[in-house]
Amino acid sequence: MALIRQIWTLTTKTLLIAFARHAPSTIFRAFILPVVFIIFITYAKNLFIPPSVFGIGDATPVRSLTNAIDAATGGRNTIAFVHNGFQGGEISQVIDAVANPVRANGKNVQILEQEADLLNVCRTTLRGVSTCYGAAVFYSSPTEGPGGRWNYTLRADAALGIVIKVDKTNNDAEIYPIPLQHAVDFAIASTNNTVD
Repeated sequence: MALIRQIWTLTTKTLLIAFARHAPSTIFRAFILPVVFIIFITYAKNLFIPPSVFGIGDATPVRSLTNAIDAATGGRNTIAFVHNGFQGGEISQVIDAVANPVRANGKNVQILEQEADLLNVCRTTLRGVSTCYGAAVFYSSPTEGPGGRWNYTLRADAALGIVIKVDKTNNDAEIYPIPLQHAVDFAIASTNNTVD
């Protein structure tokens, strides 16, 4: 019984101090501050990253690579190709087919021997931003390298694709990786002599 009396005494003392003697600060701590905190947490994402528009957008044609590089922002006017030592074959044909229109458009094209050379040509900041539009790294083709099939990887900045707006046609994916992949795939298809 003594324990219950002590608990009741301490409870009434605490409530008396909180509500009777310090009512304004209690109301602020218990009611106003939590509501302000919840409102801030709810809308904080809009303060740091612009809101995206998700869903299904309208079909739009893929940009040509030269048009896409012209639309690139942030001084991204360098495109890199890595042939990994495969020269004079299908990989070189594909690289030339993609690189020649870009060069004719006045942009910088770097053809590299090894994938590690991308670290020097496409230096990135701590946020993943570089001056490279993108890079294509070739590992094999039907006549070169292991596997007997086309194997390549596209590289892009880590800072791309933060905001997605399906109601616009200038998303990062529509400007950077998709036109590059379309140009490489079209060049690969053009080197195939068995299919018209």
